[in-house]
Amino acid sequence: MIKWLGVLLAATGIAGTVLAAPPQVAVFRFELIDTSGGGQKPGHTEWLDGVTQIIRDGFVQYGFSTPDLTPAQAEIEDGEPLYGCNGCFLDIAKQHQWDWAVAGVVRKVSELILGMQVMVFEAETERVLFNRTVSFRGDNWKAWERAAKWLVRHKLKKLKLFALHHGKFCS
Repeated sequence: MIKWLGVLLAATGIAGTVLAAPPQVAVFRFELIDTSGGGQKPGHTEWLDGVTQIIRDGFVQYGFSTPDLTPAQAEIEDGEPLYGCNGCFLDIAKQHQWDWAVAGVVRKVSELILGMQVMVFEAETERVLFNRTVSFRGDNWKAWERAAKWLVRHKLKKLKLFALHHGKFCS
């Protein structure tokens, strides 16, 4: 019986997909780009940590593996801000053998208008796999949290489908 199951899986091409491990997705801390002239609020640091955790948890929710970035902390701090380091976070991901690298920014245009961008790269090839931005209103934790959760619910789910289609891991 087991022999026939193996033949069936091999014939249908499912065997490779089933045996593949999920990609290691390194979710780097989100950063703030403030062009509003209003400056940072006291809560921004915590909010950036919070949305980073929501995105990281979203990857885990959809079956991805998210490594601890602590071993790379010194390199990460040397490259900050990551949005302006010319892809240094991709070098960090390659060095640590993480498959995908996630960079995110919150762009504050005014006290009312903000945008949250999530970019996912295949570390080895530096190919962009995913780049989505959501606009949101209100420079407060509730608005930031809602934007991050919306990205997880409505956009990150599509990355799992992409990974499944390309045999990156089993469902």
